[in-house]
This record gives sequence, C-alpha cells and structure tokens, in this order.
Amino acid sequence: MDHPVPEPEWIQSALSNSAASSRLKDLALQEHSYIDGDRRRFIHLIDGGTADNLGLRGPVERAIKLEESGKISDAPVKIPRRLAIIIVDASAERDYGLDSKDWTLGLGTLMRSVAQVTGDRYSFETIELFREVIARLDREREAACLNAGSLPSTKIETYVVELHFSQMANESDRRFFNSVPTTLQLPSSTVDCLKKLAKSQLENDPEFRRLVADMQGGDIEGKSVAALVVHGLTPQPSQ
Repeated sequence: MDHPVPEPEWIQSALSNSAASSRLKDLALQEHSYIDGDRRRFIHLIDGGTADNLGLRGPVERAIKLEESGKISDAPVKIPRRLAIIIVDASAERDYGLDSKDWTLGLGTLMRSVAQVTGDRYSFETIELFREVIARLDREREAACLNAGSLPSTKIETYVVELHFSQMANESDRRFFNSVPTTLQLPSSTVDCLKKLAKSQLENDPEFRRLVADMQGGDIEGKSVAALVVHGLTPQPSQ
C-alpha cells in the first residue's frame, strides 16, 4: 500500500495567503502538482540547458521563498551571512554575420537564432531577478526588525561573480573560445586552455576578490587570490 509523502506546509500557506507574491504562488502550484501521484506517476527529465542554462533558477526560487518567509511562518529558513554565486556562462557570442546577407533565413538557421536569443535573454533576466530578490530580502528583513523595535538583522552579503568569454580583452582569444563546440569530449590542449582561462578570470574578477577580502578581513590588493583562498580554508593555530 502506498504511503504518500505529506505536502510541505509552506505550499498551502502560500496558496491561501493573499499577501504571498504571484511568483511564490506559482512555485507552490508547481510543487503541489507532484502530490497527485495518479496524474504524475513519472517524472521525465531533459537537459537542464533548455530551461535553465546557468543553473541559477533553483537559487532564485529559494531566494523567493526566503523573501516570503517573513509573511509565511510555516516556511522554515536559515539566513546565511554571505551568499556567493559564481556564474560560468560558456555561451558563445551572437554571430551578426547574417545581417550582412539580403536573403531570407532558412528554417534551421531561424530556429537556432530563436533558441540563442531566447536563451541569452532568459539567462540575463534570471541573473537580474536574483539580484533584485536578494536586495528586496535585505530591505524587508531590516524593515521588519525596525517595526518590531529590535536591532537590524545581519545583512546578507551577496557576491555574484559572472565569468563570460566576452570579458576577454584579446580578440583572437575571444574568437578561439567562442569557436569551442558544445560536446562531451574536447582535445586535452583545449581543456588546458579553458582551465587556465577560468583561473585567470576568477582571480581577476573584482567581485570574487571582494569575497576573498571579506573572508580574510582585510585588503588583498596585490596579493594572490588563489593563495589567499587556500590560506583561508586552512585551520590556523590558536593564539
């Protein structure tokens, strides 16, 4: 005999609360649909890139639930001091070469263009939504503390590190990395180049350097970020 898993309390709280945002209600409706085991007996999974190329929608939805936690008491949450998101966007830059042609696009070219434009815009909006939700979360928590007459709660320090091929200053490097295909196997030399690029971009990213500096409690200007990260994760002798 089947024993269905009880529905999380926050779902019904969100659906019955008129103050809950439309985004939270949409999330609740999506998760509520899985309770009906007769209608949804199987879950069919596909490559997440078709719906969330950056893998950021999960954190965004979690942030939306955090934002509503003050309005819906049944949603248990733990507030972190720092939240770091490193976005590695390996999508190729748009090719505008077709704009120099005077003929109608073929169906295959049209479908590829639609997919790329839609994906690019969706990724951009996802990043911006995440920033906005986190900013609202901080403002609402601070306002709630002031209304309650208590001290302001600790701010969630957010670090959004974005790595893109477009950030490379060297045009020949940009052309090379934009030409790397999406495949399950790459030449070892290309893999080495990608690893070297990732290390360089991460070490020189201002937001990542701010994260490391905050964790170290001081300025890291002129210092090796990689060395500081390792140092910061190494247990220090007690004084």
